[in-house]
Amino acid sequence: MQVSLFKWFIEHPRSVNETYLQHFATATHFALRLMSASLKCLLHALVPRLCERSASQSVQKLVDEMVNNRVPRELPDKQAEPAVLANE
Repeated sequence: MQVSLFKWFIEHPRSVNETYLQHFATATHFALRLMSASLKCLLHALVPRLCERSASQSVQKLVDEMVNNRVPRELPDKQAEPAVLANE
């Protein structure tokens, strides 16, 4: 079964009103912040007095940004799709 490139790279970003590159940048931004929260949790696990609320506050801020307060971006008019996807 052949899965189209559209489904792999374009369908989801379009569903949240982003281009592939906008979605890549946003997802990378969140991933880096999640890594930071993970490190805070690990530090807290090692030394319970450290980062007592840092990780949970970081996660709450991410939820607020990602879910509660997300404002969809406007896509440029008539955005051209890569040629390889045009036939899909």
